[in-house]
Amino acid sequence: AQNCQVASVSKDGRQLVGVILKSPGSEIYTDMQKMFDYGLTQFNSTIFKPKGAVIASIMVNNEPVDLILDRPIYIAQKLNEPQTALKLRVSPLSTSNLDSVKEGQVVAQVEVLDGETRLNTVPLKSSREVKPETIASLLGSSHLAWMIGSIIGGFALIMIIKRNNARDWNRQARRLRRRNHRRYN
Repeated sequence: AQNCQVASVSKDGRQLVGVILKSPGSEIYTDMQKMFDYGLTQFNSTIFKPKGAVIASIMVNNEPVDLILDRPIYIAQKLNEPQTALKLRVSPLSTSNLDSVKEGQVVAQVEVLDGETRLNTVPLKSSREVKPETIASLLGSSHLAWMIGSIIGGFALIMIIKRNNARDWNRQARRLRRRNHRRYN
């Protein structure tokens, strides 16, 4: 492989990695320095989307939950050139509907695209907690309370009708017994 070198440099919060393979001579160190100088002076890194930025929203139990970036998305760009138009494509981690989420739970990811080329994938976290529906929360729903009230009222009406029918049957049975008793005695 001849002379090879892998090195990195950090400056002003930026980190560059340089790789030289199959170098024919001892200029490998000066070549690496030139590459780092070129990268640090001719390119600029800017934040495309900051950490915590809302990228999309989802519905959990009919409540909106924002999806926020877990870390910033940076773009490296050559100085004095127009900014590259990046696209973001959000993909959920699960195909089924969520009935609950915890704050900070990773529920999706966003792909950073330059045209159709994927540059990076960044996790998206839920901005807040949504608990699963419980019987108590369902009972708080006005529609459900109306339905339960109607069912209980209907059940009570059926019980009253059955009780009245039972009284009528008992009266008729007593009358019939009295008639039969009079007839045969």
